[in-house]
Amino acid sequence: MRLGLPGPENRLEIWNRTLLNRLASSGMFDRIDVVPQPDLQIKTHRRANFCVFEINNIRIGLDTWDTPLPSAAYLEGGEFECGRALGDLDLLIKIQWKQSRYWRMFQRRCRIPITPWVMFPSSTFPLAYFSWEPNGHRYLANALGRPRRRSHWHDYFRKNEGIAVGMVQFSEYLEIVRSCKWNLILAGKMAGGDGKNRRETEGLSCGMPLAMNYRPSYPFPFVEGTHYVYVDTPESVCKLDRIDPVPFAAASRRLWEEIYEPKAMASLLFRLIRERTAHSSAKLLDFEMSRP
Repeated sequence: MRLGLPGPENRLEIWNRTLLNRLASSGMFDRIDVVPQPDLQIKTHRRANFCVFEINNIRIGLDTWDTPLPSAAYLEGGEFECGRALGDLDLLIKIQWKQSRYWRMFQRRCRIPITPWVMFPSSTFPLAYFSWEPNGHRYLANALGRPRRRSHWHDYFRKNEGIAVGMVQFSEYLEIVRSCKWNLILAGKMAGGDGKNRRETEGLSCGMPLAMNYRPSYPFPFVEGTHYVYVDTPESVCKLDRIDPVPFAAASRRLWEEIYEPKAMASLLFRLIRERTAHSSAKLLDFEMSRP
């Protein structure tokens, strides 16, 4: 198996680098080399969040930005048309894809299979730096960081004990996280995207039970009430104190081992290629002949 990655000279968002570096560390590839990036004529906001990589001869676009950009701009500019820079893609990974009218329209016009994959973590977060235990917690949850779109959540939490909120140093943040009963995750940008947040992957790596104020879309089971608790208002976060977190922690550990660890996320990507690139029969045959 060959993995072709963008070279270091390409100015990519660290989100792309983090996700692809995890893929490269999976041990599933015999050879890793560099592939040239497409000559895109459309200059758009967040273009550093888009790159192309290859697995054998399968060409895959990766878009990590929160909104439909930059892929939306490339669609409108004709870059996915035959003979253009992205016309030879076999698969487009849009991390923030979701079931919606917009993305159905995008699929019809693009004529390239589109799928989410896994969410990337922060490049600085030490994945699996502790293993969650069911007792000894100082906080019910935390909502640390800049409020921005979450200001009403932060305002409510400041009036209630048990929720850590505000801006802290990174080392203090890590200590608070390991002192939480629940990993509370608030949605990222929802403007045409899915709201997925890097805290998902980080919490899963530590086996933390998840509570989220959005319902993300993934190509694997990620079910409300089984893998996470849905909280729709700041006031509803208090109900977490009455819910047993242990089954949700066990679900997090399974997701981490079966989906998110590097070897598992590579296996998931291989499955997505098999399921969604049947139109590229010759390429798919080559892929099937050499895959683990």
